[in-house]
Order: sequence, then C-alpha cells, then structure tokens
Amino acid sequence: MGKKLVTALIWTLSLVSLGMAQIDPGTPDTIRVGTATATAYGQQVMVNVFGYNDEELAGYSIPIKFNGVALIPDSVSYLGGRLASAPVKPVTIDTSGQTVFFGAIFFTSSVPPGSGLLAKLFFTVKNGVAPDTIDLDSFFLPPAQLSLVEPNANEFVPQFVPGKVFVNVPPLPQPHDPVLTVPGPQQVFGGFNISFGVTAVDVDTQDILTITKSGIPAATFSHVPKKSPASGSFSWNTTPDDTLTSPDTVTFIVDDGTGRADTAEVVITVLPFITPPGGLDGDINGDGDVNLEDVIYLVNYVFHDGPPGNPEAVGDINGDCFITVADIIYLSNYILKGGNPPVPWCLPGDVNHDGQVNLADIIYYINYLLLSGQAPVSFKSSDVNVDCSLNLSDVVFLVNYIFRGGPEPQPGCDGPIGQAASATAEAVPAELGWRASKIGDGILEVYLDLNLTQSAAALMVKVEYDPAKLKGLPPRITTRSQNLDLHYKDSGSEQTVGLLDILNNNSIAAGQGTVLVLRFQVLNFASLQGAVRITYSEVVAPSAVPFEVRMVKELEIQGDQDK
Repeated sequence: MGKKLVTALIWTLSLVSLGMAQIDPGTPDTIRVGTATATAYGQQVMVNVFGYNDEELAGYSIPIKFNGVALIPDSVSYLGGRLASAPVKPVTIDTSGQTVFFGAIFFTSSVPPGSGLLAKLFFTVKNGVAPDTIDLDSFFLPPAQLSLVEPNANEFVPQFVPGKVFVNVPPLPQPHDPVLTVPGPQQVFGGFNISFGVTAVDVDTQDILTITKSGIPAATFSHVPKKSPASGSFSWNTTPDDTLTSPDTVTFIVDDGTGRADTAEVVITVLPFITPPGGLDGDINGDGDVNLEDVIYLVNYVFHDGPPGNPEAVGDINGDCFITVADIIYLSNYILKGGNPPVPWCLPGDVNHDGQVNLADIIYYINYLLLSGQAPVSFKSSDVNVDCSLNLSDVVFLVNYIFRGGPEPQPGCDGPIGQAASATAEAVPAELGWRASKIGDGILEVYLDLNLTQSAAALMVKVEYDPAKLKGLPPRITTRSQNLDLHYKDSGSEQTVGLLDILNNNSIAAGQGTVLVLRFQVLNFASLQGAVRITYSEVVAPSAVPFEVRMVKELEIQGDQDK
C-alpha cells in the first residue's frame, strides 16, 4: 500500500506542477487503443495501446474505461513499448469501476518524436457471459485525465482513438431439469406384492441422476445413480392391515447433482382381498365358468403376483398338490383342445375339500372312517402320512399337526395300494444346463440351455440371487423360444420366470439350445460364484405331463475376476 501511495503522490504532484492541459497545436499527438477478439471463457485478451507524438515528451497520463460485464482487468505491461525505460510507470486498476489508469514519467530523458507501442492491457473473459462488444474509451475524473507533457512542463490533451474487444464466446448451454416418469395410481390386494419401475431422463446427458424414495417405509426402492436415462425399481409386500390406512402415497425425487430436480408421486390403494369361491374344478376366478379367463387368472397368480383363487388350492388343476406352469397347460388343454377335465385339487390335510386344514377335517375323517360318512374328494389330500391308505393313523397325524405342532401333512398317494393311480403318462427326461458370463455395462447374463427329445409346451424356473451383489433385470427369450410368451416376477431376491403359450399352439421344439437368458445388473464386482442359484425347474409337455428335469451343469461365471 505504501508503494502505491508514493506512486500516486509523485504522479499527482507531477500533474499539478504541470498545470492545466492545453489543446495540442499543429499535427495532433494521438493515443490509439487497438482491438482484440476473445473466443473462449477464461481466455486472457491483450489490447495494445499505441502513441504518436511530433515532439519530445516527458510524461504520459492515459485513463481508460470499459463497459459491459464480460471482462476483468488484469494488468498493464510496458515490455517492448516506448515507455519501458521510464523510471516511474504508475498503474491503477479499479475492477469494480471498470477503469485502467496508467502512464509514465521521465526525469532525465524523454520520449523522442515518433510512433509505436506504448503499453499492453490484459483482460480475462468471465465465465458464463453472453457474447458482447466492449468499448475501450478515455474518461476524465481528476486526477485521472488524458494528457501528455513536454520536458518544458507544457501539458496538452492528445487526440484519442477508442478501441474495442469483441467477445465472441459461444453462449453457455442452458441447464435443464431432469424429468421423472412414474406410473399412475396403483391398486393392490392386501397381502400381495406390488412392483413398478420409475425412470428419469435429462437433456443434460453428462449429469448424474439420483432417484430417491420417501413414504411407505415398508416398501423398498433399488436404484443405481447413473447418467440419463436412469431407472429404479419399487417393491412393496403389503399386508391385510395396510387396507386400514389406504390409500398411501410414495414420493420419488430425481436430482441431477447440480441442484435441479423433479418430483412425482404415486398413490397406491390397498384393497381387501375377496375372491368368490370356485364352484367347479378349474373355476379359479370364481365366476361360475371354466374358460380362458381362468387360464389368464392362473398365469397372473403364478408369474405376476396376482391374487390366488378361493381357496388358493383351486389352482391345482392336475391334482398334484402344487400350483405350477403344468396346471396352466393342463387347463388350457381342457378348455381349448378337449383335454382331460380338471381333477379335484389337492391340499394335504384338507379332507373335507374346503381349502382349509382345521378341526373340521378331523371330524370329517372320523365320520368317514367310523360312521359311514362321505368319502374324501381327494385321496392325495387325505393320505397325510403317505402310507397309501386312509385310516385312523391319518386322523392321529392330523390331530398332532393341528393341536400339538406335529409335522406338516404331505401330498399322499394317488390312490390305495393295489388300485390304479390317476392316469398319468410316464415322465420323459429333459436336460437343463446353465452357464453365465459378464458382458459390458456391468450386466451378468445366465443362459438356460434345454435338451429335449420331444417338444415342450412350457418352462418354469425359480432363481434366487444375492441382492447385495445383483439386481434383477427383465429376462429375454431366444430364437428357440420366440413363439412363446415370457412371464416373470421379481421379488428383489428371487425371480419366477415362465415360457408358455396359454393357447398351447406353440412349443419349444425338440433338440438342444438356449431357450431363456436371465439378466442381472452387477452391484458388487467381487466374486459372483454362488450369487445365482436355480431352486426350482419344470418343463411341461403339450399334453401337460411334466418332464423329468435333470440339471447337467453347474453355474460358472465366465470372466468372474474382471473388474
């Protein structure tokens, strides 16, 4: 600060001693400011200041102002100019006032007549400014005034030629808000799962999008921040009690990391689950008819978390005590191709065939065995101790199960020993192999290969995966299975996937090859061995008879050590 004060004092005293400036007689001396062009933000721009004089000069006072908002004054350089040898070269830069005041004072020497560079002015282009033309002009604000001084102390005002800086920077791209897309209002039966996807896009494709969820604490939301487009998966396993607080609202927010965001809400209504009881075998939706609607109802239950029939066991069309894709093909054959009619459904321990296992079944059993009551509808449901006969030991088994926490009833025999079982064709072997490899963008693909000696109408698999390492993605079919419909559901740690044609017109041809590709997003690139496991598999012939499926190869992750 001391040096600046001394410089300013010397400059001021010099000007005062010189007196008031006069107009230059004869050919006017000239101060001329050059032009420059800037094309980038942050660029340093140099503007030359030139001077012409036809007499010797001992002092220069050159105040310059500039307009606009695009430039920041940096410095003044005398290097290589006619004023470089001056012992005093004062410079005052006022950034807020947008002025640059500089000059030169000679004591024992002077600047001879002539013309050339006096000094260089340096500016920096501000970030984010619009294109503009900046004028560089002189100004009068004592002690800052334009003047030249001869060695005899004669002071005069030279002619001044303004300059310009052309700021030709491209306009900054306008930032955009991310856009969030969610489904409309949703409905779900209490006690069932509801899942849906949420997507976000951003015109600013370099922004990292992060989607978060608030509301419905029991629900989960999985998402990996990424550039546009980004997505997330919402899942909620509702309970019957959720009907008491329904409807519920879940809020999603996407943030692009720059402070811009978008918000969307989904209102979910949880309905009490009431499905009319089916009056006929195969009447799964309880409307009194057995038709294609029941097939669709069963597909939704098995693969899409749809509601079960009433009772749930009504979906066991082939009477094997399980509800699988084989029941779908069986029912489709019956409705569309004149196949065998549905057999009484099986629920182990449900002796009276009401869809429940309770005290009423014990009483029904005793009436049948001791009081000539009506026989059980399903032998397989009633043979709870699996000894292929119906007797008091089954009653004792049920009493232990219901009242004493005994073992759970198991599917029994199809009929008494020595009696013909229900007509089923001999199972045909099928080989199911699987292999996996990691591909680009952190995707793990698991290929299911099927070796068949005859055509198959349907395939169903259940696959468990480690949610700490993987996120389930929609599977895809192959050319070998392209004529079948793909059905799947994902609970967040297990996928149930099915391939079938509910009309049973198309099938997987005999032979060998890939029929299904399971897909997962890799969340943790540590070893993936054991992260995927097939827990159930079923292959069904067009006649609705299940194949005898054999696994022929363990899962091996190719490229597992790649990071």
